[in-house]
Formats: sequence, structure tokens, C-alpha cells
Amino acid sequence: MVVDGHIPEGRLCRSRTDADVGETLAGVLDRGLTGYVVFEPQGSILRGGDERAVLTFEEGVPVLAYHAPSDTGGTDALEALSGGLFHAESYELPVDALADAHRVDALEVPPTAPADRLA
Repeated sequence: MVVDGHIPEGRLCRSRTDADVGETLAGVLDRGLTGYVVFEPQGSILRGGDERAVLTFEEGVPVLAYHAPSDTGGTDALEALSGGLFHAESYELPVDALADAHRVDALEVPPTAPADRLA
């Protein structure tokens, strides 16, 4: 995954099965998370697939999105977050650890894009 090359492993701070994307995003904003969230659709692991989508955040605000199977980034990657429940893992990282990834223009999302997509 392209993002894996730019984002070091963070400290797991929350892992939820049956996570609603909207609730997860609201929680990230409320906590002011700096780091990233990995979303994986329910059943993807059991089917042996890798359907992960990654969103990074600075102080709870979305910065970039990447969808591994389609190798898409930015707002196109948000398509992967529509419909259904997900397994969501939130990781904390210092902001400087995200600097390289946040320089990849093709992965950037406007701060309101994930919420707009879900609305």
C-alpha cells in the first residue's frame, strides 16, 4: 500500500468491530486525533481480501484518504467508506510522523469531504 511507505506504525488507541464510519469520524474529531484510522469492511478478513481504506487526521481533521485495493487516493478513496459496517482501528502518531504522507497531493481530501460523502 502506498500509504504504508509514508506512515509509520502508530500506537493503537481504539479498535472497534461493527463500527459506523460516521460515528468513528465524530469520535476522531471529538478526541482531536492526530494519526490515522484503518477501515475494513465487515467480512473482508474472512473472505481473505484486503479492502482497507486509510484516513489520516491532524487534531481530528481529515487530511488524506487511500483505498488499497483500487490504489486510489483523495476523494475517490472515500467511495470505499459507503454502506455497511466496518472494523475500524485508530492509531495515534505525532504530527511530524505524518509529514511525508501529507505531502502526497494525490491523497489529500478537503477537511469536510468524509462527512460530506456520508451525508
